[in-house]
Amino acid sequence: MRLQQLTRLAGTNIQESQPVLRQGQIIQGKILHLYPNNKAQIQLGTKHLIAQLEASLTTGESYHFQVQATGDLIRLRVLGDQLKNQMQQNVESLLKKLGLKATKQHVALLRLLMTEKIPFDKEQLVKAFQLIEATNNKIPARQIAKEMIAHKLPLTDSVFQALYTNRTSGYSDQMKALLFQLKQDTNQTPLQHQLMEQLSSMTERPTDGRAAFMKHIMNEVDQNRPQFFNVLKQAGVVDTEVSFASWKTEWRKVNEQPNRTGNLTFPFRMDYETSIKKLDAFSKKIGQDVQQFLKSWTNVIGQAQQNHTNLTQNEFAVLKQQIEKTLLPVLTSKQAQQIQKHVQNNPESLRHLLTAFESMNNDQVKAKVDQLVANAKRNEVLSLRNPRDQFLQQIRQVLNFTGLNYENQIQDENQSTTIKSMLIQLLQHSDGVTHDRSQQLLHFINGMQINSVHDSANFIQASIQLPGEKLALNQDVQLDFTGKKTEKGEISPDYCRILFYLDLTNWKETVIDMNVQKRSIAITIYNDHNQLNDQTQALKPILKDSLKELNYHLSTVTFKPLKGMKSTDSITNNQSLSTQGVDFRI
Repeated sequence: MRLQQLTRLAGTNIQESQPVLRQGQIIQGKILHLYPNNKAQIQLGTKHLIAQLEASLTTGESYHFQVQATGDLIRLRVLGDQLKNQMQQNVESLLKKLGLKATKQHVALLRLLMTEKIPFDKEQLVKAFQLIEATNNKIPARQIAKEMIAHKLPLTDSVFQALYTNRTSGYSDQMKALLFQLKQDTNQTPLQHQLMEQLSSMTERPTDGRAAFMKHIMNEVDQNRPQFFNVLKQAGVVDTEVSFASWKTEWRKVNEQPNRTGNLTFPFRMDYETSIKKLDAFSKKIGQDVQQFLKSWTNVIGQAQQNHTNLTQNEFAVLKQQIEKTLLPVLTSKQAQQIQKHVQNNPESLRHLLTAFESMNNDQVKAKVDQLVANAKRNEVLSLRNPRDQFLQQIRQVLNFTGLNYENQIQDENQSTTIKSMLIQLLQHSDGVTHDRSQQLLHFINGMQINSVHDSANFIQASIQLPGEKLALNQDVQLDFTGKKTEKGEISPDYCRILFYLDLTNWKETVIDMNVQKRSIAITIYNDHNQLNDQTQALKPILKDSLKELNYHLSTVTFKPLKGMKSTDSITNNQSLSTQGVDFRI
């Protein structure tokens, strides 16, 4: 049995032991006792209730009922005859009674609902049938429709597409598909560039900051572009006396060294760590300089435009000096030409000048500096952290930057920019493949939101999928969690259960079930590798000691064949999960 089958089975036990009835619902019940005046005691799941019936029935038999009224006394209408032992016949009979065609897909969904005793109404069935028919892959579509009915989710196309995309694809796959498409655009907008940076930071393995820094310089040299060189001079990384010609000569010597992937020496006595610190400070200063420039000149130029007059000779001389000394050296050649074109003392040119500087913070050179600095910082952090901290950091990044809490934070002026918020903006200004890829990723994130947390009075269930490549893993990480709540409503550290769905390089498909009871941990590993128990003996003492440091006791580690794992072994009874493998040491 494959992991995909296991996780699909994980979502087949959706039912409420204490169903809340509403008018129009169709439910399956068993007659326990009959009373005068067509009243009866009926069993619905594990719940017993007294209802007013509209027909005489037989004790001990099961029927389908439609709720006519709720309140102190439930009124039920009987649909069809008593249920028989043949499910197919019962399904077709109910569809006929509801005036619906008994097609293959209709029968399959209704059979699923009846088997799991999930209440539904005719309107839900009709909408669910329409959603299923519109998809190519009917099996996951049917499971999703069932779950939407079970959880009383709106049977709309947007909700269905969110869950369907989340079920049939992986998080990294969706992000990489959009990232690839965005990279094809040669005229990227600031929004696209920002989204690319966020997607890259979540999906791509951390690159060697030093190597990335050198590669960028060499690319600039090969293309004879002096912009980044000028930035380095302005930042104090390179001496102001160094010419671009000598810069190119020295870096081409570096480029010709045989071991380009090794620890090459920087020319001009440059130091990578110092260079990054100076670039970081300079990047922030650019923003400050632009802001200061706009603050100083916006009103002055605006007043001149309003009066249809030029600046005074003294004002224009100061303006020109500030532009030439502070801002022109760090612009791209194209931007510098545009700026110089408008450095003229007339209202129209001055207006264009202000517009250009207002967009300067989106300059690609500055963005590249920010990217190199950010990559260096990420690489430094990851190099100092152990795998546990890296894993926790990736969880925090997904929670903070995906947008799973987007709707709750939408009124917060200080909320951080998330992937979801950027996708919503991008969809308004894109078309073609970029629009489609953005829509698919947005659907996936919406599906994650719907599936992420299911909360009740005493328990909480959560599911999360993490991009794995950043952790040097081959596939995404998928885990499910269920836990008890304390009296304060917090998650209890003494009672919980976590399942990890993995696809390891050597062990292949693996499910790890970690069960915590009174801080005693029992681990069951489902895998079809015959010698797994022997190969992991040396790890058990390490695991036991590490858990002891956290005030937990390792009670057992049990190995079972994956093919013997049943759907009842799963804790996830509210959804079917998309399993993605990982390559991670357990």
